[in-house]
Amino acid sequence: MNQQTKIAFLRADGSKTIGMGHLKRACVLADMLQRGLQLTPILITKEDRLAEAFIHQHHMKTEWLPSSLGLKEEMEALSQMIKNYQPAVAFVDILNEDVNPSYMKVFKENGALSVAITDDSCKREILADIVVNGNPYQSAVWYKGENTRYLCGTPYFLMDSAYATTKAPEPRGSVRKILLTLGGSDHGDIL
Repeated sequence: MNQQTKIAFLRADGSKTIGMGHLKRACVLADMLQRGLQLTPILITKEDRLAEAFIHQHHMKTEWLPSSLGLKEEMEALSQMIKNYQPAVAFVDILNEDVNPSYMKVFKENGALSVAITDDSCKREILADIVVNGNPYQSAVWYKGENTRYLCGTPYFLMDSAYATTKAPEPRGSVRKILLTLGGSDHGDIL
């Protein structure tokens, strides 16, 4: 990469167990970053056969982490990648480690603006420069006085714009069964 290229890291995983929602959100975000801010996105993800197929379809530059890496080794690998690429910003969209202060510190200590993306419905403090939580039950008021900037509620829900124009055909005949799926999100912990 030349000196003029500004890099954005996107740390997200996908697998049969957790689905592809985090990777899909990373693709949407990567497109926004390229078009709007002229940042070059680099996805950092753990090796997974289904994730590889998904990413191949979306043509993203990707740095692969071995799926066998423990947390400490992953943090060391991330630290080295940050030193090599010197990203301007790092987006973290993973299930659990965003609330781990040591994990998030890797990005802060290496000079990258850290942005955590989550959709939790409960209050969770995250050691990042910015937290984006599109859950409709979240309120930035909950985090008043924190050093982190919280962008909360539906205006901050990251979603592919194609979903807004998708039209479902009218059912024909008698409808006997429907499938309703919410992915991993359960805003309000209803289920």
